[in-house]
Amino acid sequence: MKQCCRPYEIDYYKGSAMKTRPPESPQQLRQRAEELFRASENLIQEPTTAEETKHLFHELRVHQIELEMQNEELRRAQNEMETARTRYFDLYDLAPVGYLTFNDKGLVIEANLVAANMLQVSRRALLKQPVARFIYSEDQDIYYLHRRKCFASAGPQVWEMRLLRADGSLLWVRLQGTPALGGEYWITLNDISKQKQAEEALLASRANMKATLDATADGILAVGANGKVLFFNQRFAALWSIPQKILNTGDDKQLLGHVLVQLSDPEAFLLEVQRLYSLDESSFDKIDFTDGRVFERYSFPMRQEGAKALGRVWSFRDITERKRVEEALLESEYHFRSLFEGMNEGVALHTYIRNDMGAIVNYRIVAVNHAYQRILGLDKDAAIGRTGSEVYGTVDPPYLKEFSSVTISNSGFEFETYFPPMGKHFNISVVPWNKNGFATIFTDITQRKNNELQLKQFNKSLEVSLAQAVDDTHLFPEGR
Repeated sequence: MKQCCRPYEIDYYKGSAMKTRPPESPQQLRQRAEELFRASENLIQEPTTAEETKHLFHELRVHQIELEMQNEELRRAQNEMETARTRYFDLYDLAPVGYLTFNDKGLVIEANLVAANMLQVSRRALLKQPVARFIYSEDQDIYYLHRRKCFASAGPQVWEMRLLRADGSLLWVRLQGTPALGGEYWITLNDISKQKQAEEALLASRANMKATLDATADGILAVGANGKVLFFNQRFAALWSIPQKILNTGDDKQLLGHVLVQLSDPEAFLLEVQRLYSLDESSFDKIDFTDGRVFERYSFPMRQEGAKALGRVWSFRDITERKRVEEALLESEYHFRSLFEGMNEGVALHTYIRNDMGAIVNYRIVAVNHAYQRILGLDKDAAIGRTGSEVYGTVDPPYLKEFSSVTISNSGFEFETYFPPMGKHFNISVVPWNKNGFATIFTDITQRKNNELQLKQFNKSLEVSLAQAVDDTHLFPEGR
């Protein structure tokens, strides 16, 4: 069936209507038909009878109806084609991804609106431009490498690279390149800038976390539920002296095999590890090494909210030096306590009590020895924690002025005093103690004071007696 005319052909890739052959007007069709009729007039035989005329009329009428039916079918097919083209336009130009087509010379010959918007140019400005213009200089080689692979394999290639926008900014995209006939190259563009930003933020977060964990004094190890190492810091490797080749395996079993030989009780260590892997609980204990080192081990499960444990985190801290210091401190404290409790002198440790202005208004007894109780006759447990005025039953704390003076001079001194509430004499040495306190060391010198008083009285009586004897000698001279 011959077609008398062709409809508009619309180039939706370029976004413009392109007439391949404009439709003819009725006058033009009439004129062309008459020309064709005159050219074939000599070939048509005139009917000679009424029967032939009637038959010819019938044939012409049937042919006319047939032409009308064919014309109606053509109009229906054209409408369907226009509908399909419109639908294709919607799918191509309004798709959420960018589409580009390059020819064999690398020029853009087709583009949709999304691709143009991605590059911040109009579609007209995008067409017939070299693709290299829109590719970031550092990613040019990536593009051409994948393009060669695409044509070599006759299949699509997927990769990521950066495009250059009109304003000079970079756009991260995921591309799928597919070779087409005639050396053309079809590209699908997906904007992954937000994904890349999220990845960069995640990498920065991981780098910060790694730097933070590497700066800690604790060795950190994270193991997944499948027994694979998820993370460790350098301190962990150093604490356990683990070779890099074992670390590179990421196998928790190999790590265990290396550390067990270093422990005083490897079986207990392994049993605790296995127990914790089967439970969803935290744990804290200490580990003794054969070389005398001591580690603290803290472990807790990794979990997401509402989900089962994803693995376990182990934290190790070398407390060998701290334990040595603690033991030395305990030994020193033992010696001090032995000396403290074994002294014949009474000893009391005090802290100052200050008012809102910072002035010292009282003191509190925090520790006393056995001699304190023996000398003063006070229950040591009842004295500890109470103020000076409460313990000694006075309105004002005894000797507050003398005791507080050592905070100014930062040096101790000694004095003797008589304490009326107890009727006793004391020799007291006071020295600064801690940042906000003082210590007193005292002895009961009441007996000595009494002896001194008696001696003084005896000496005075003796002096009186001697004076009297002298007077008697003068009154009664010898030989008279």
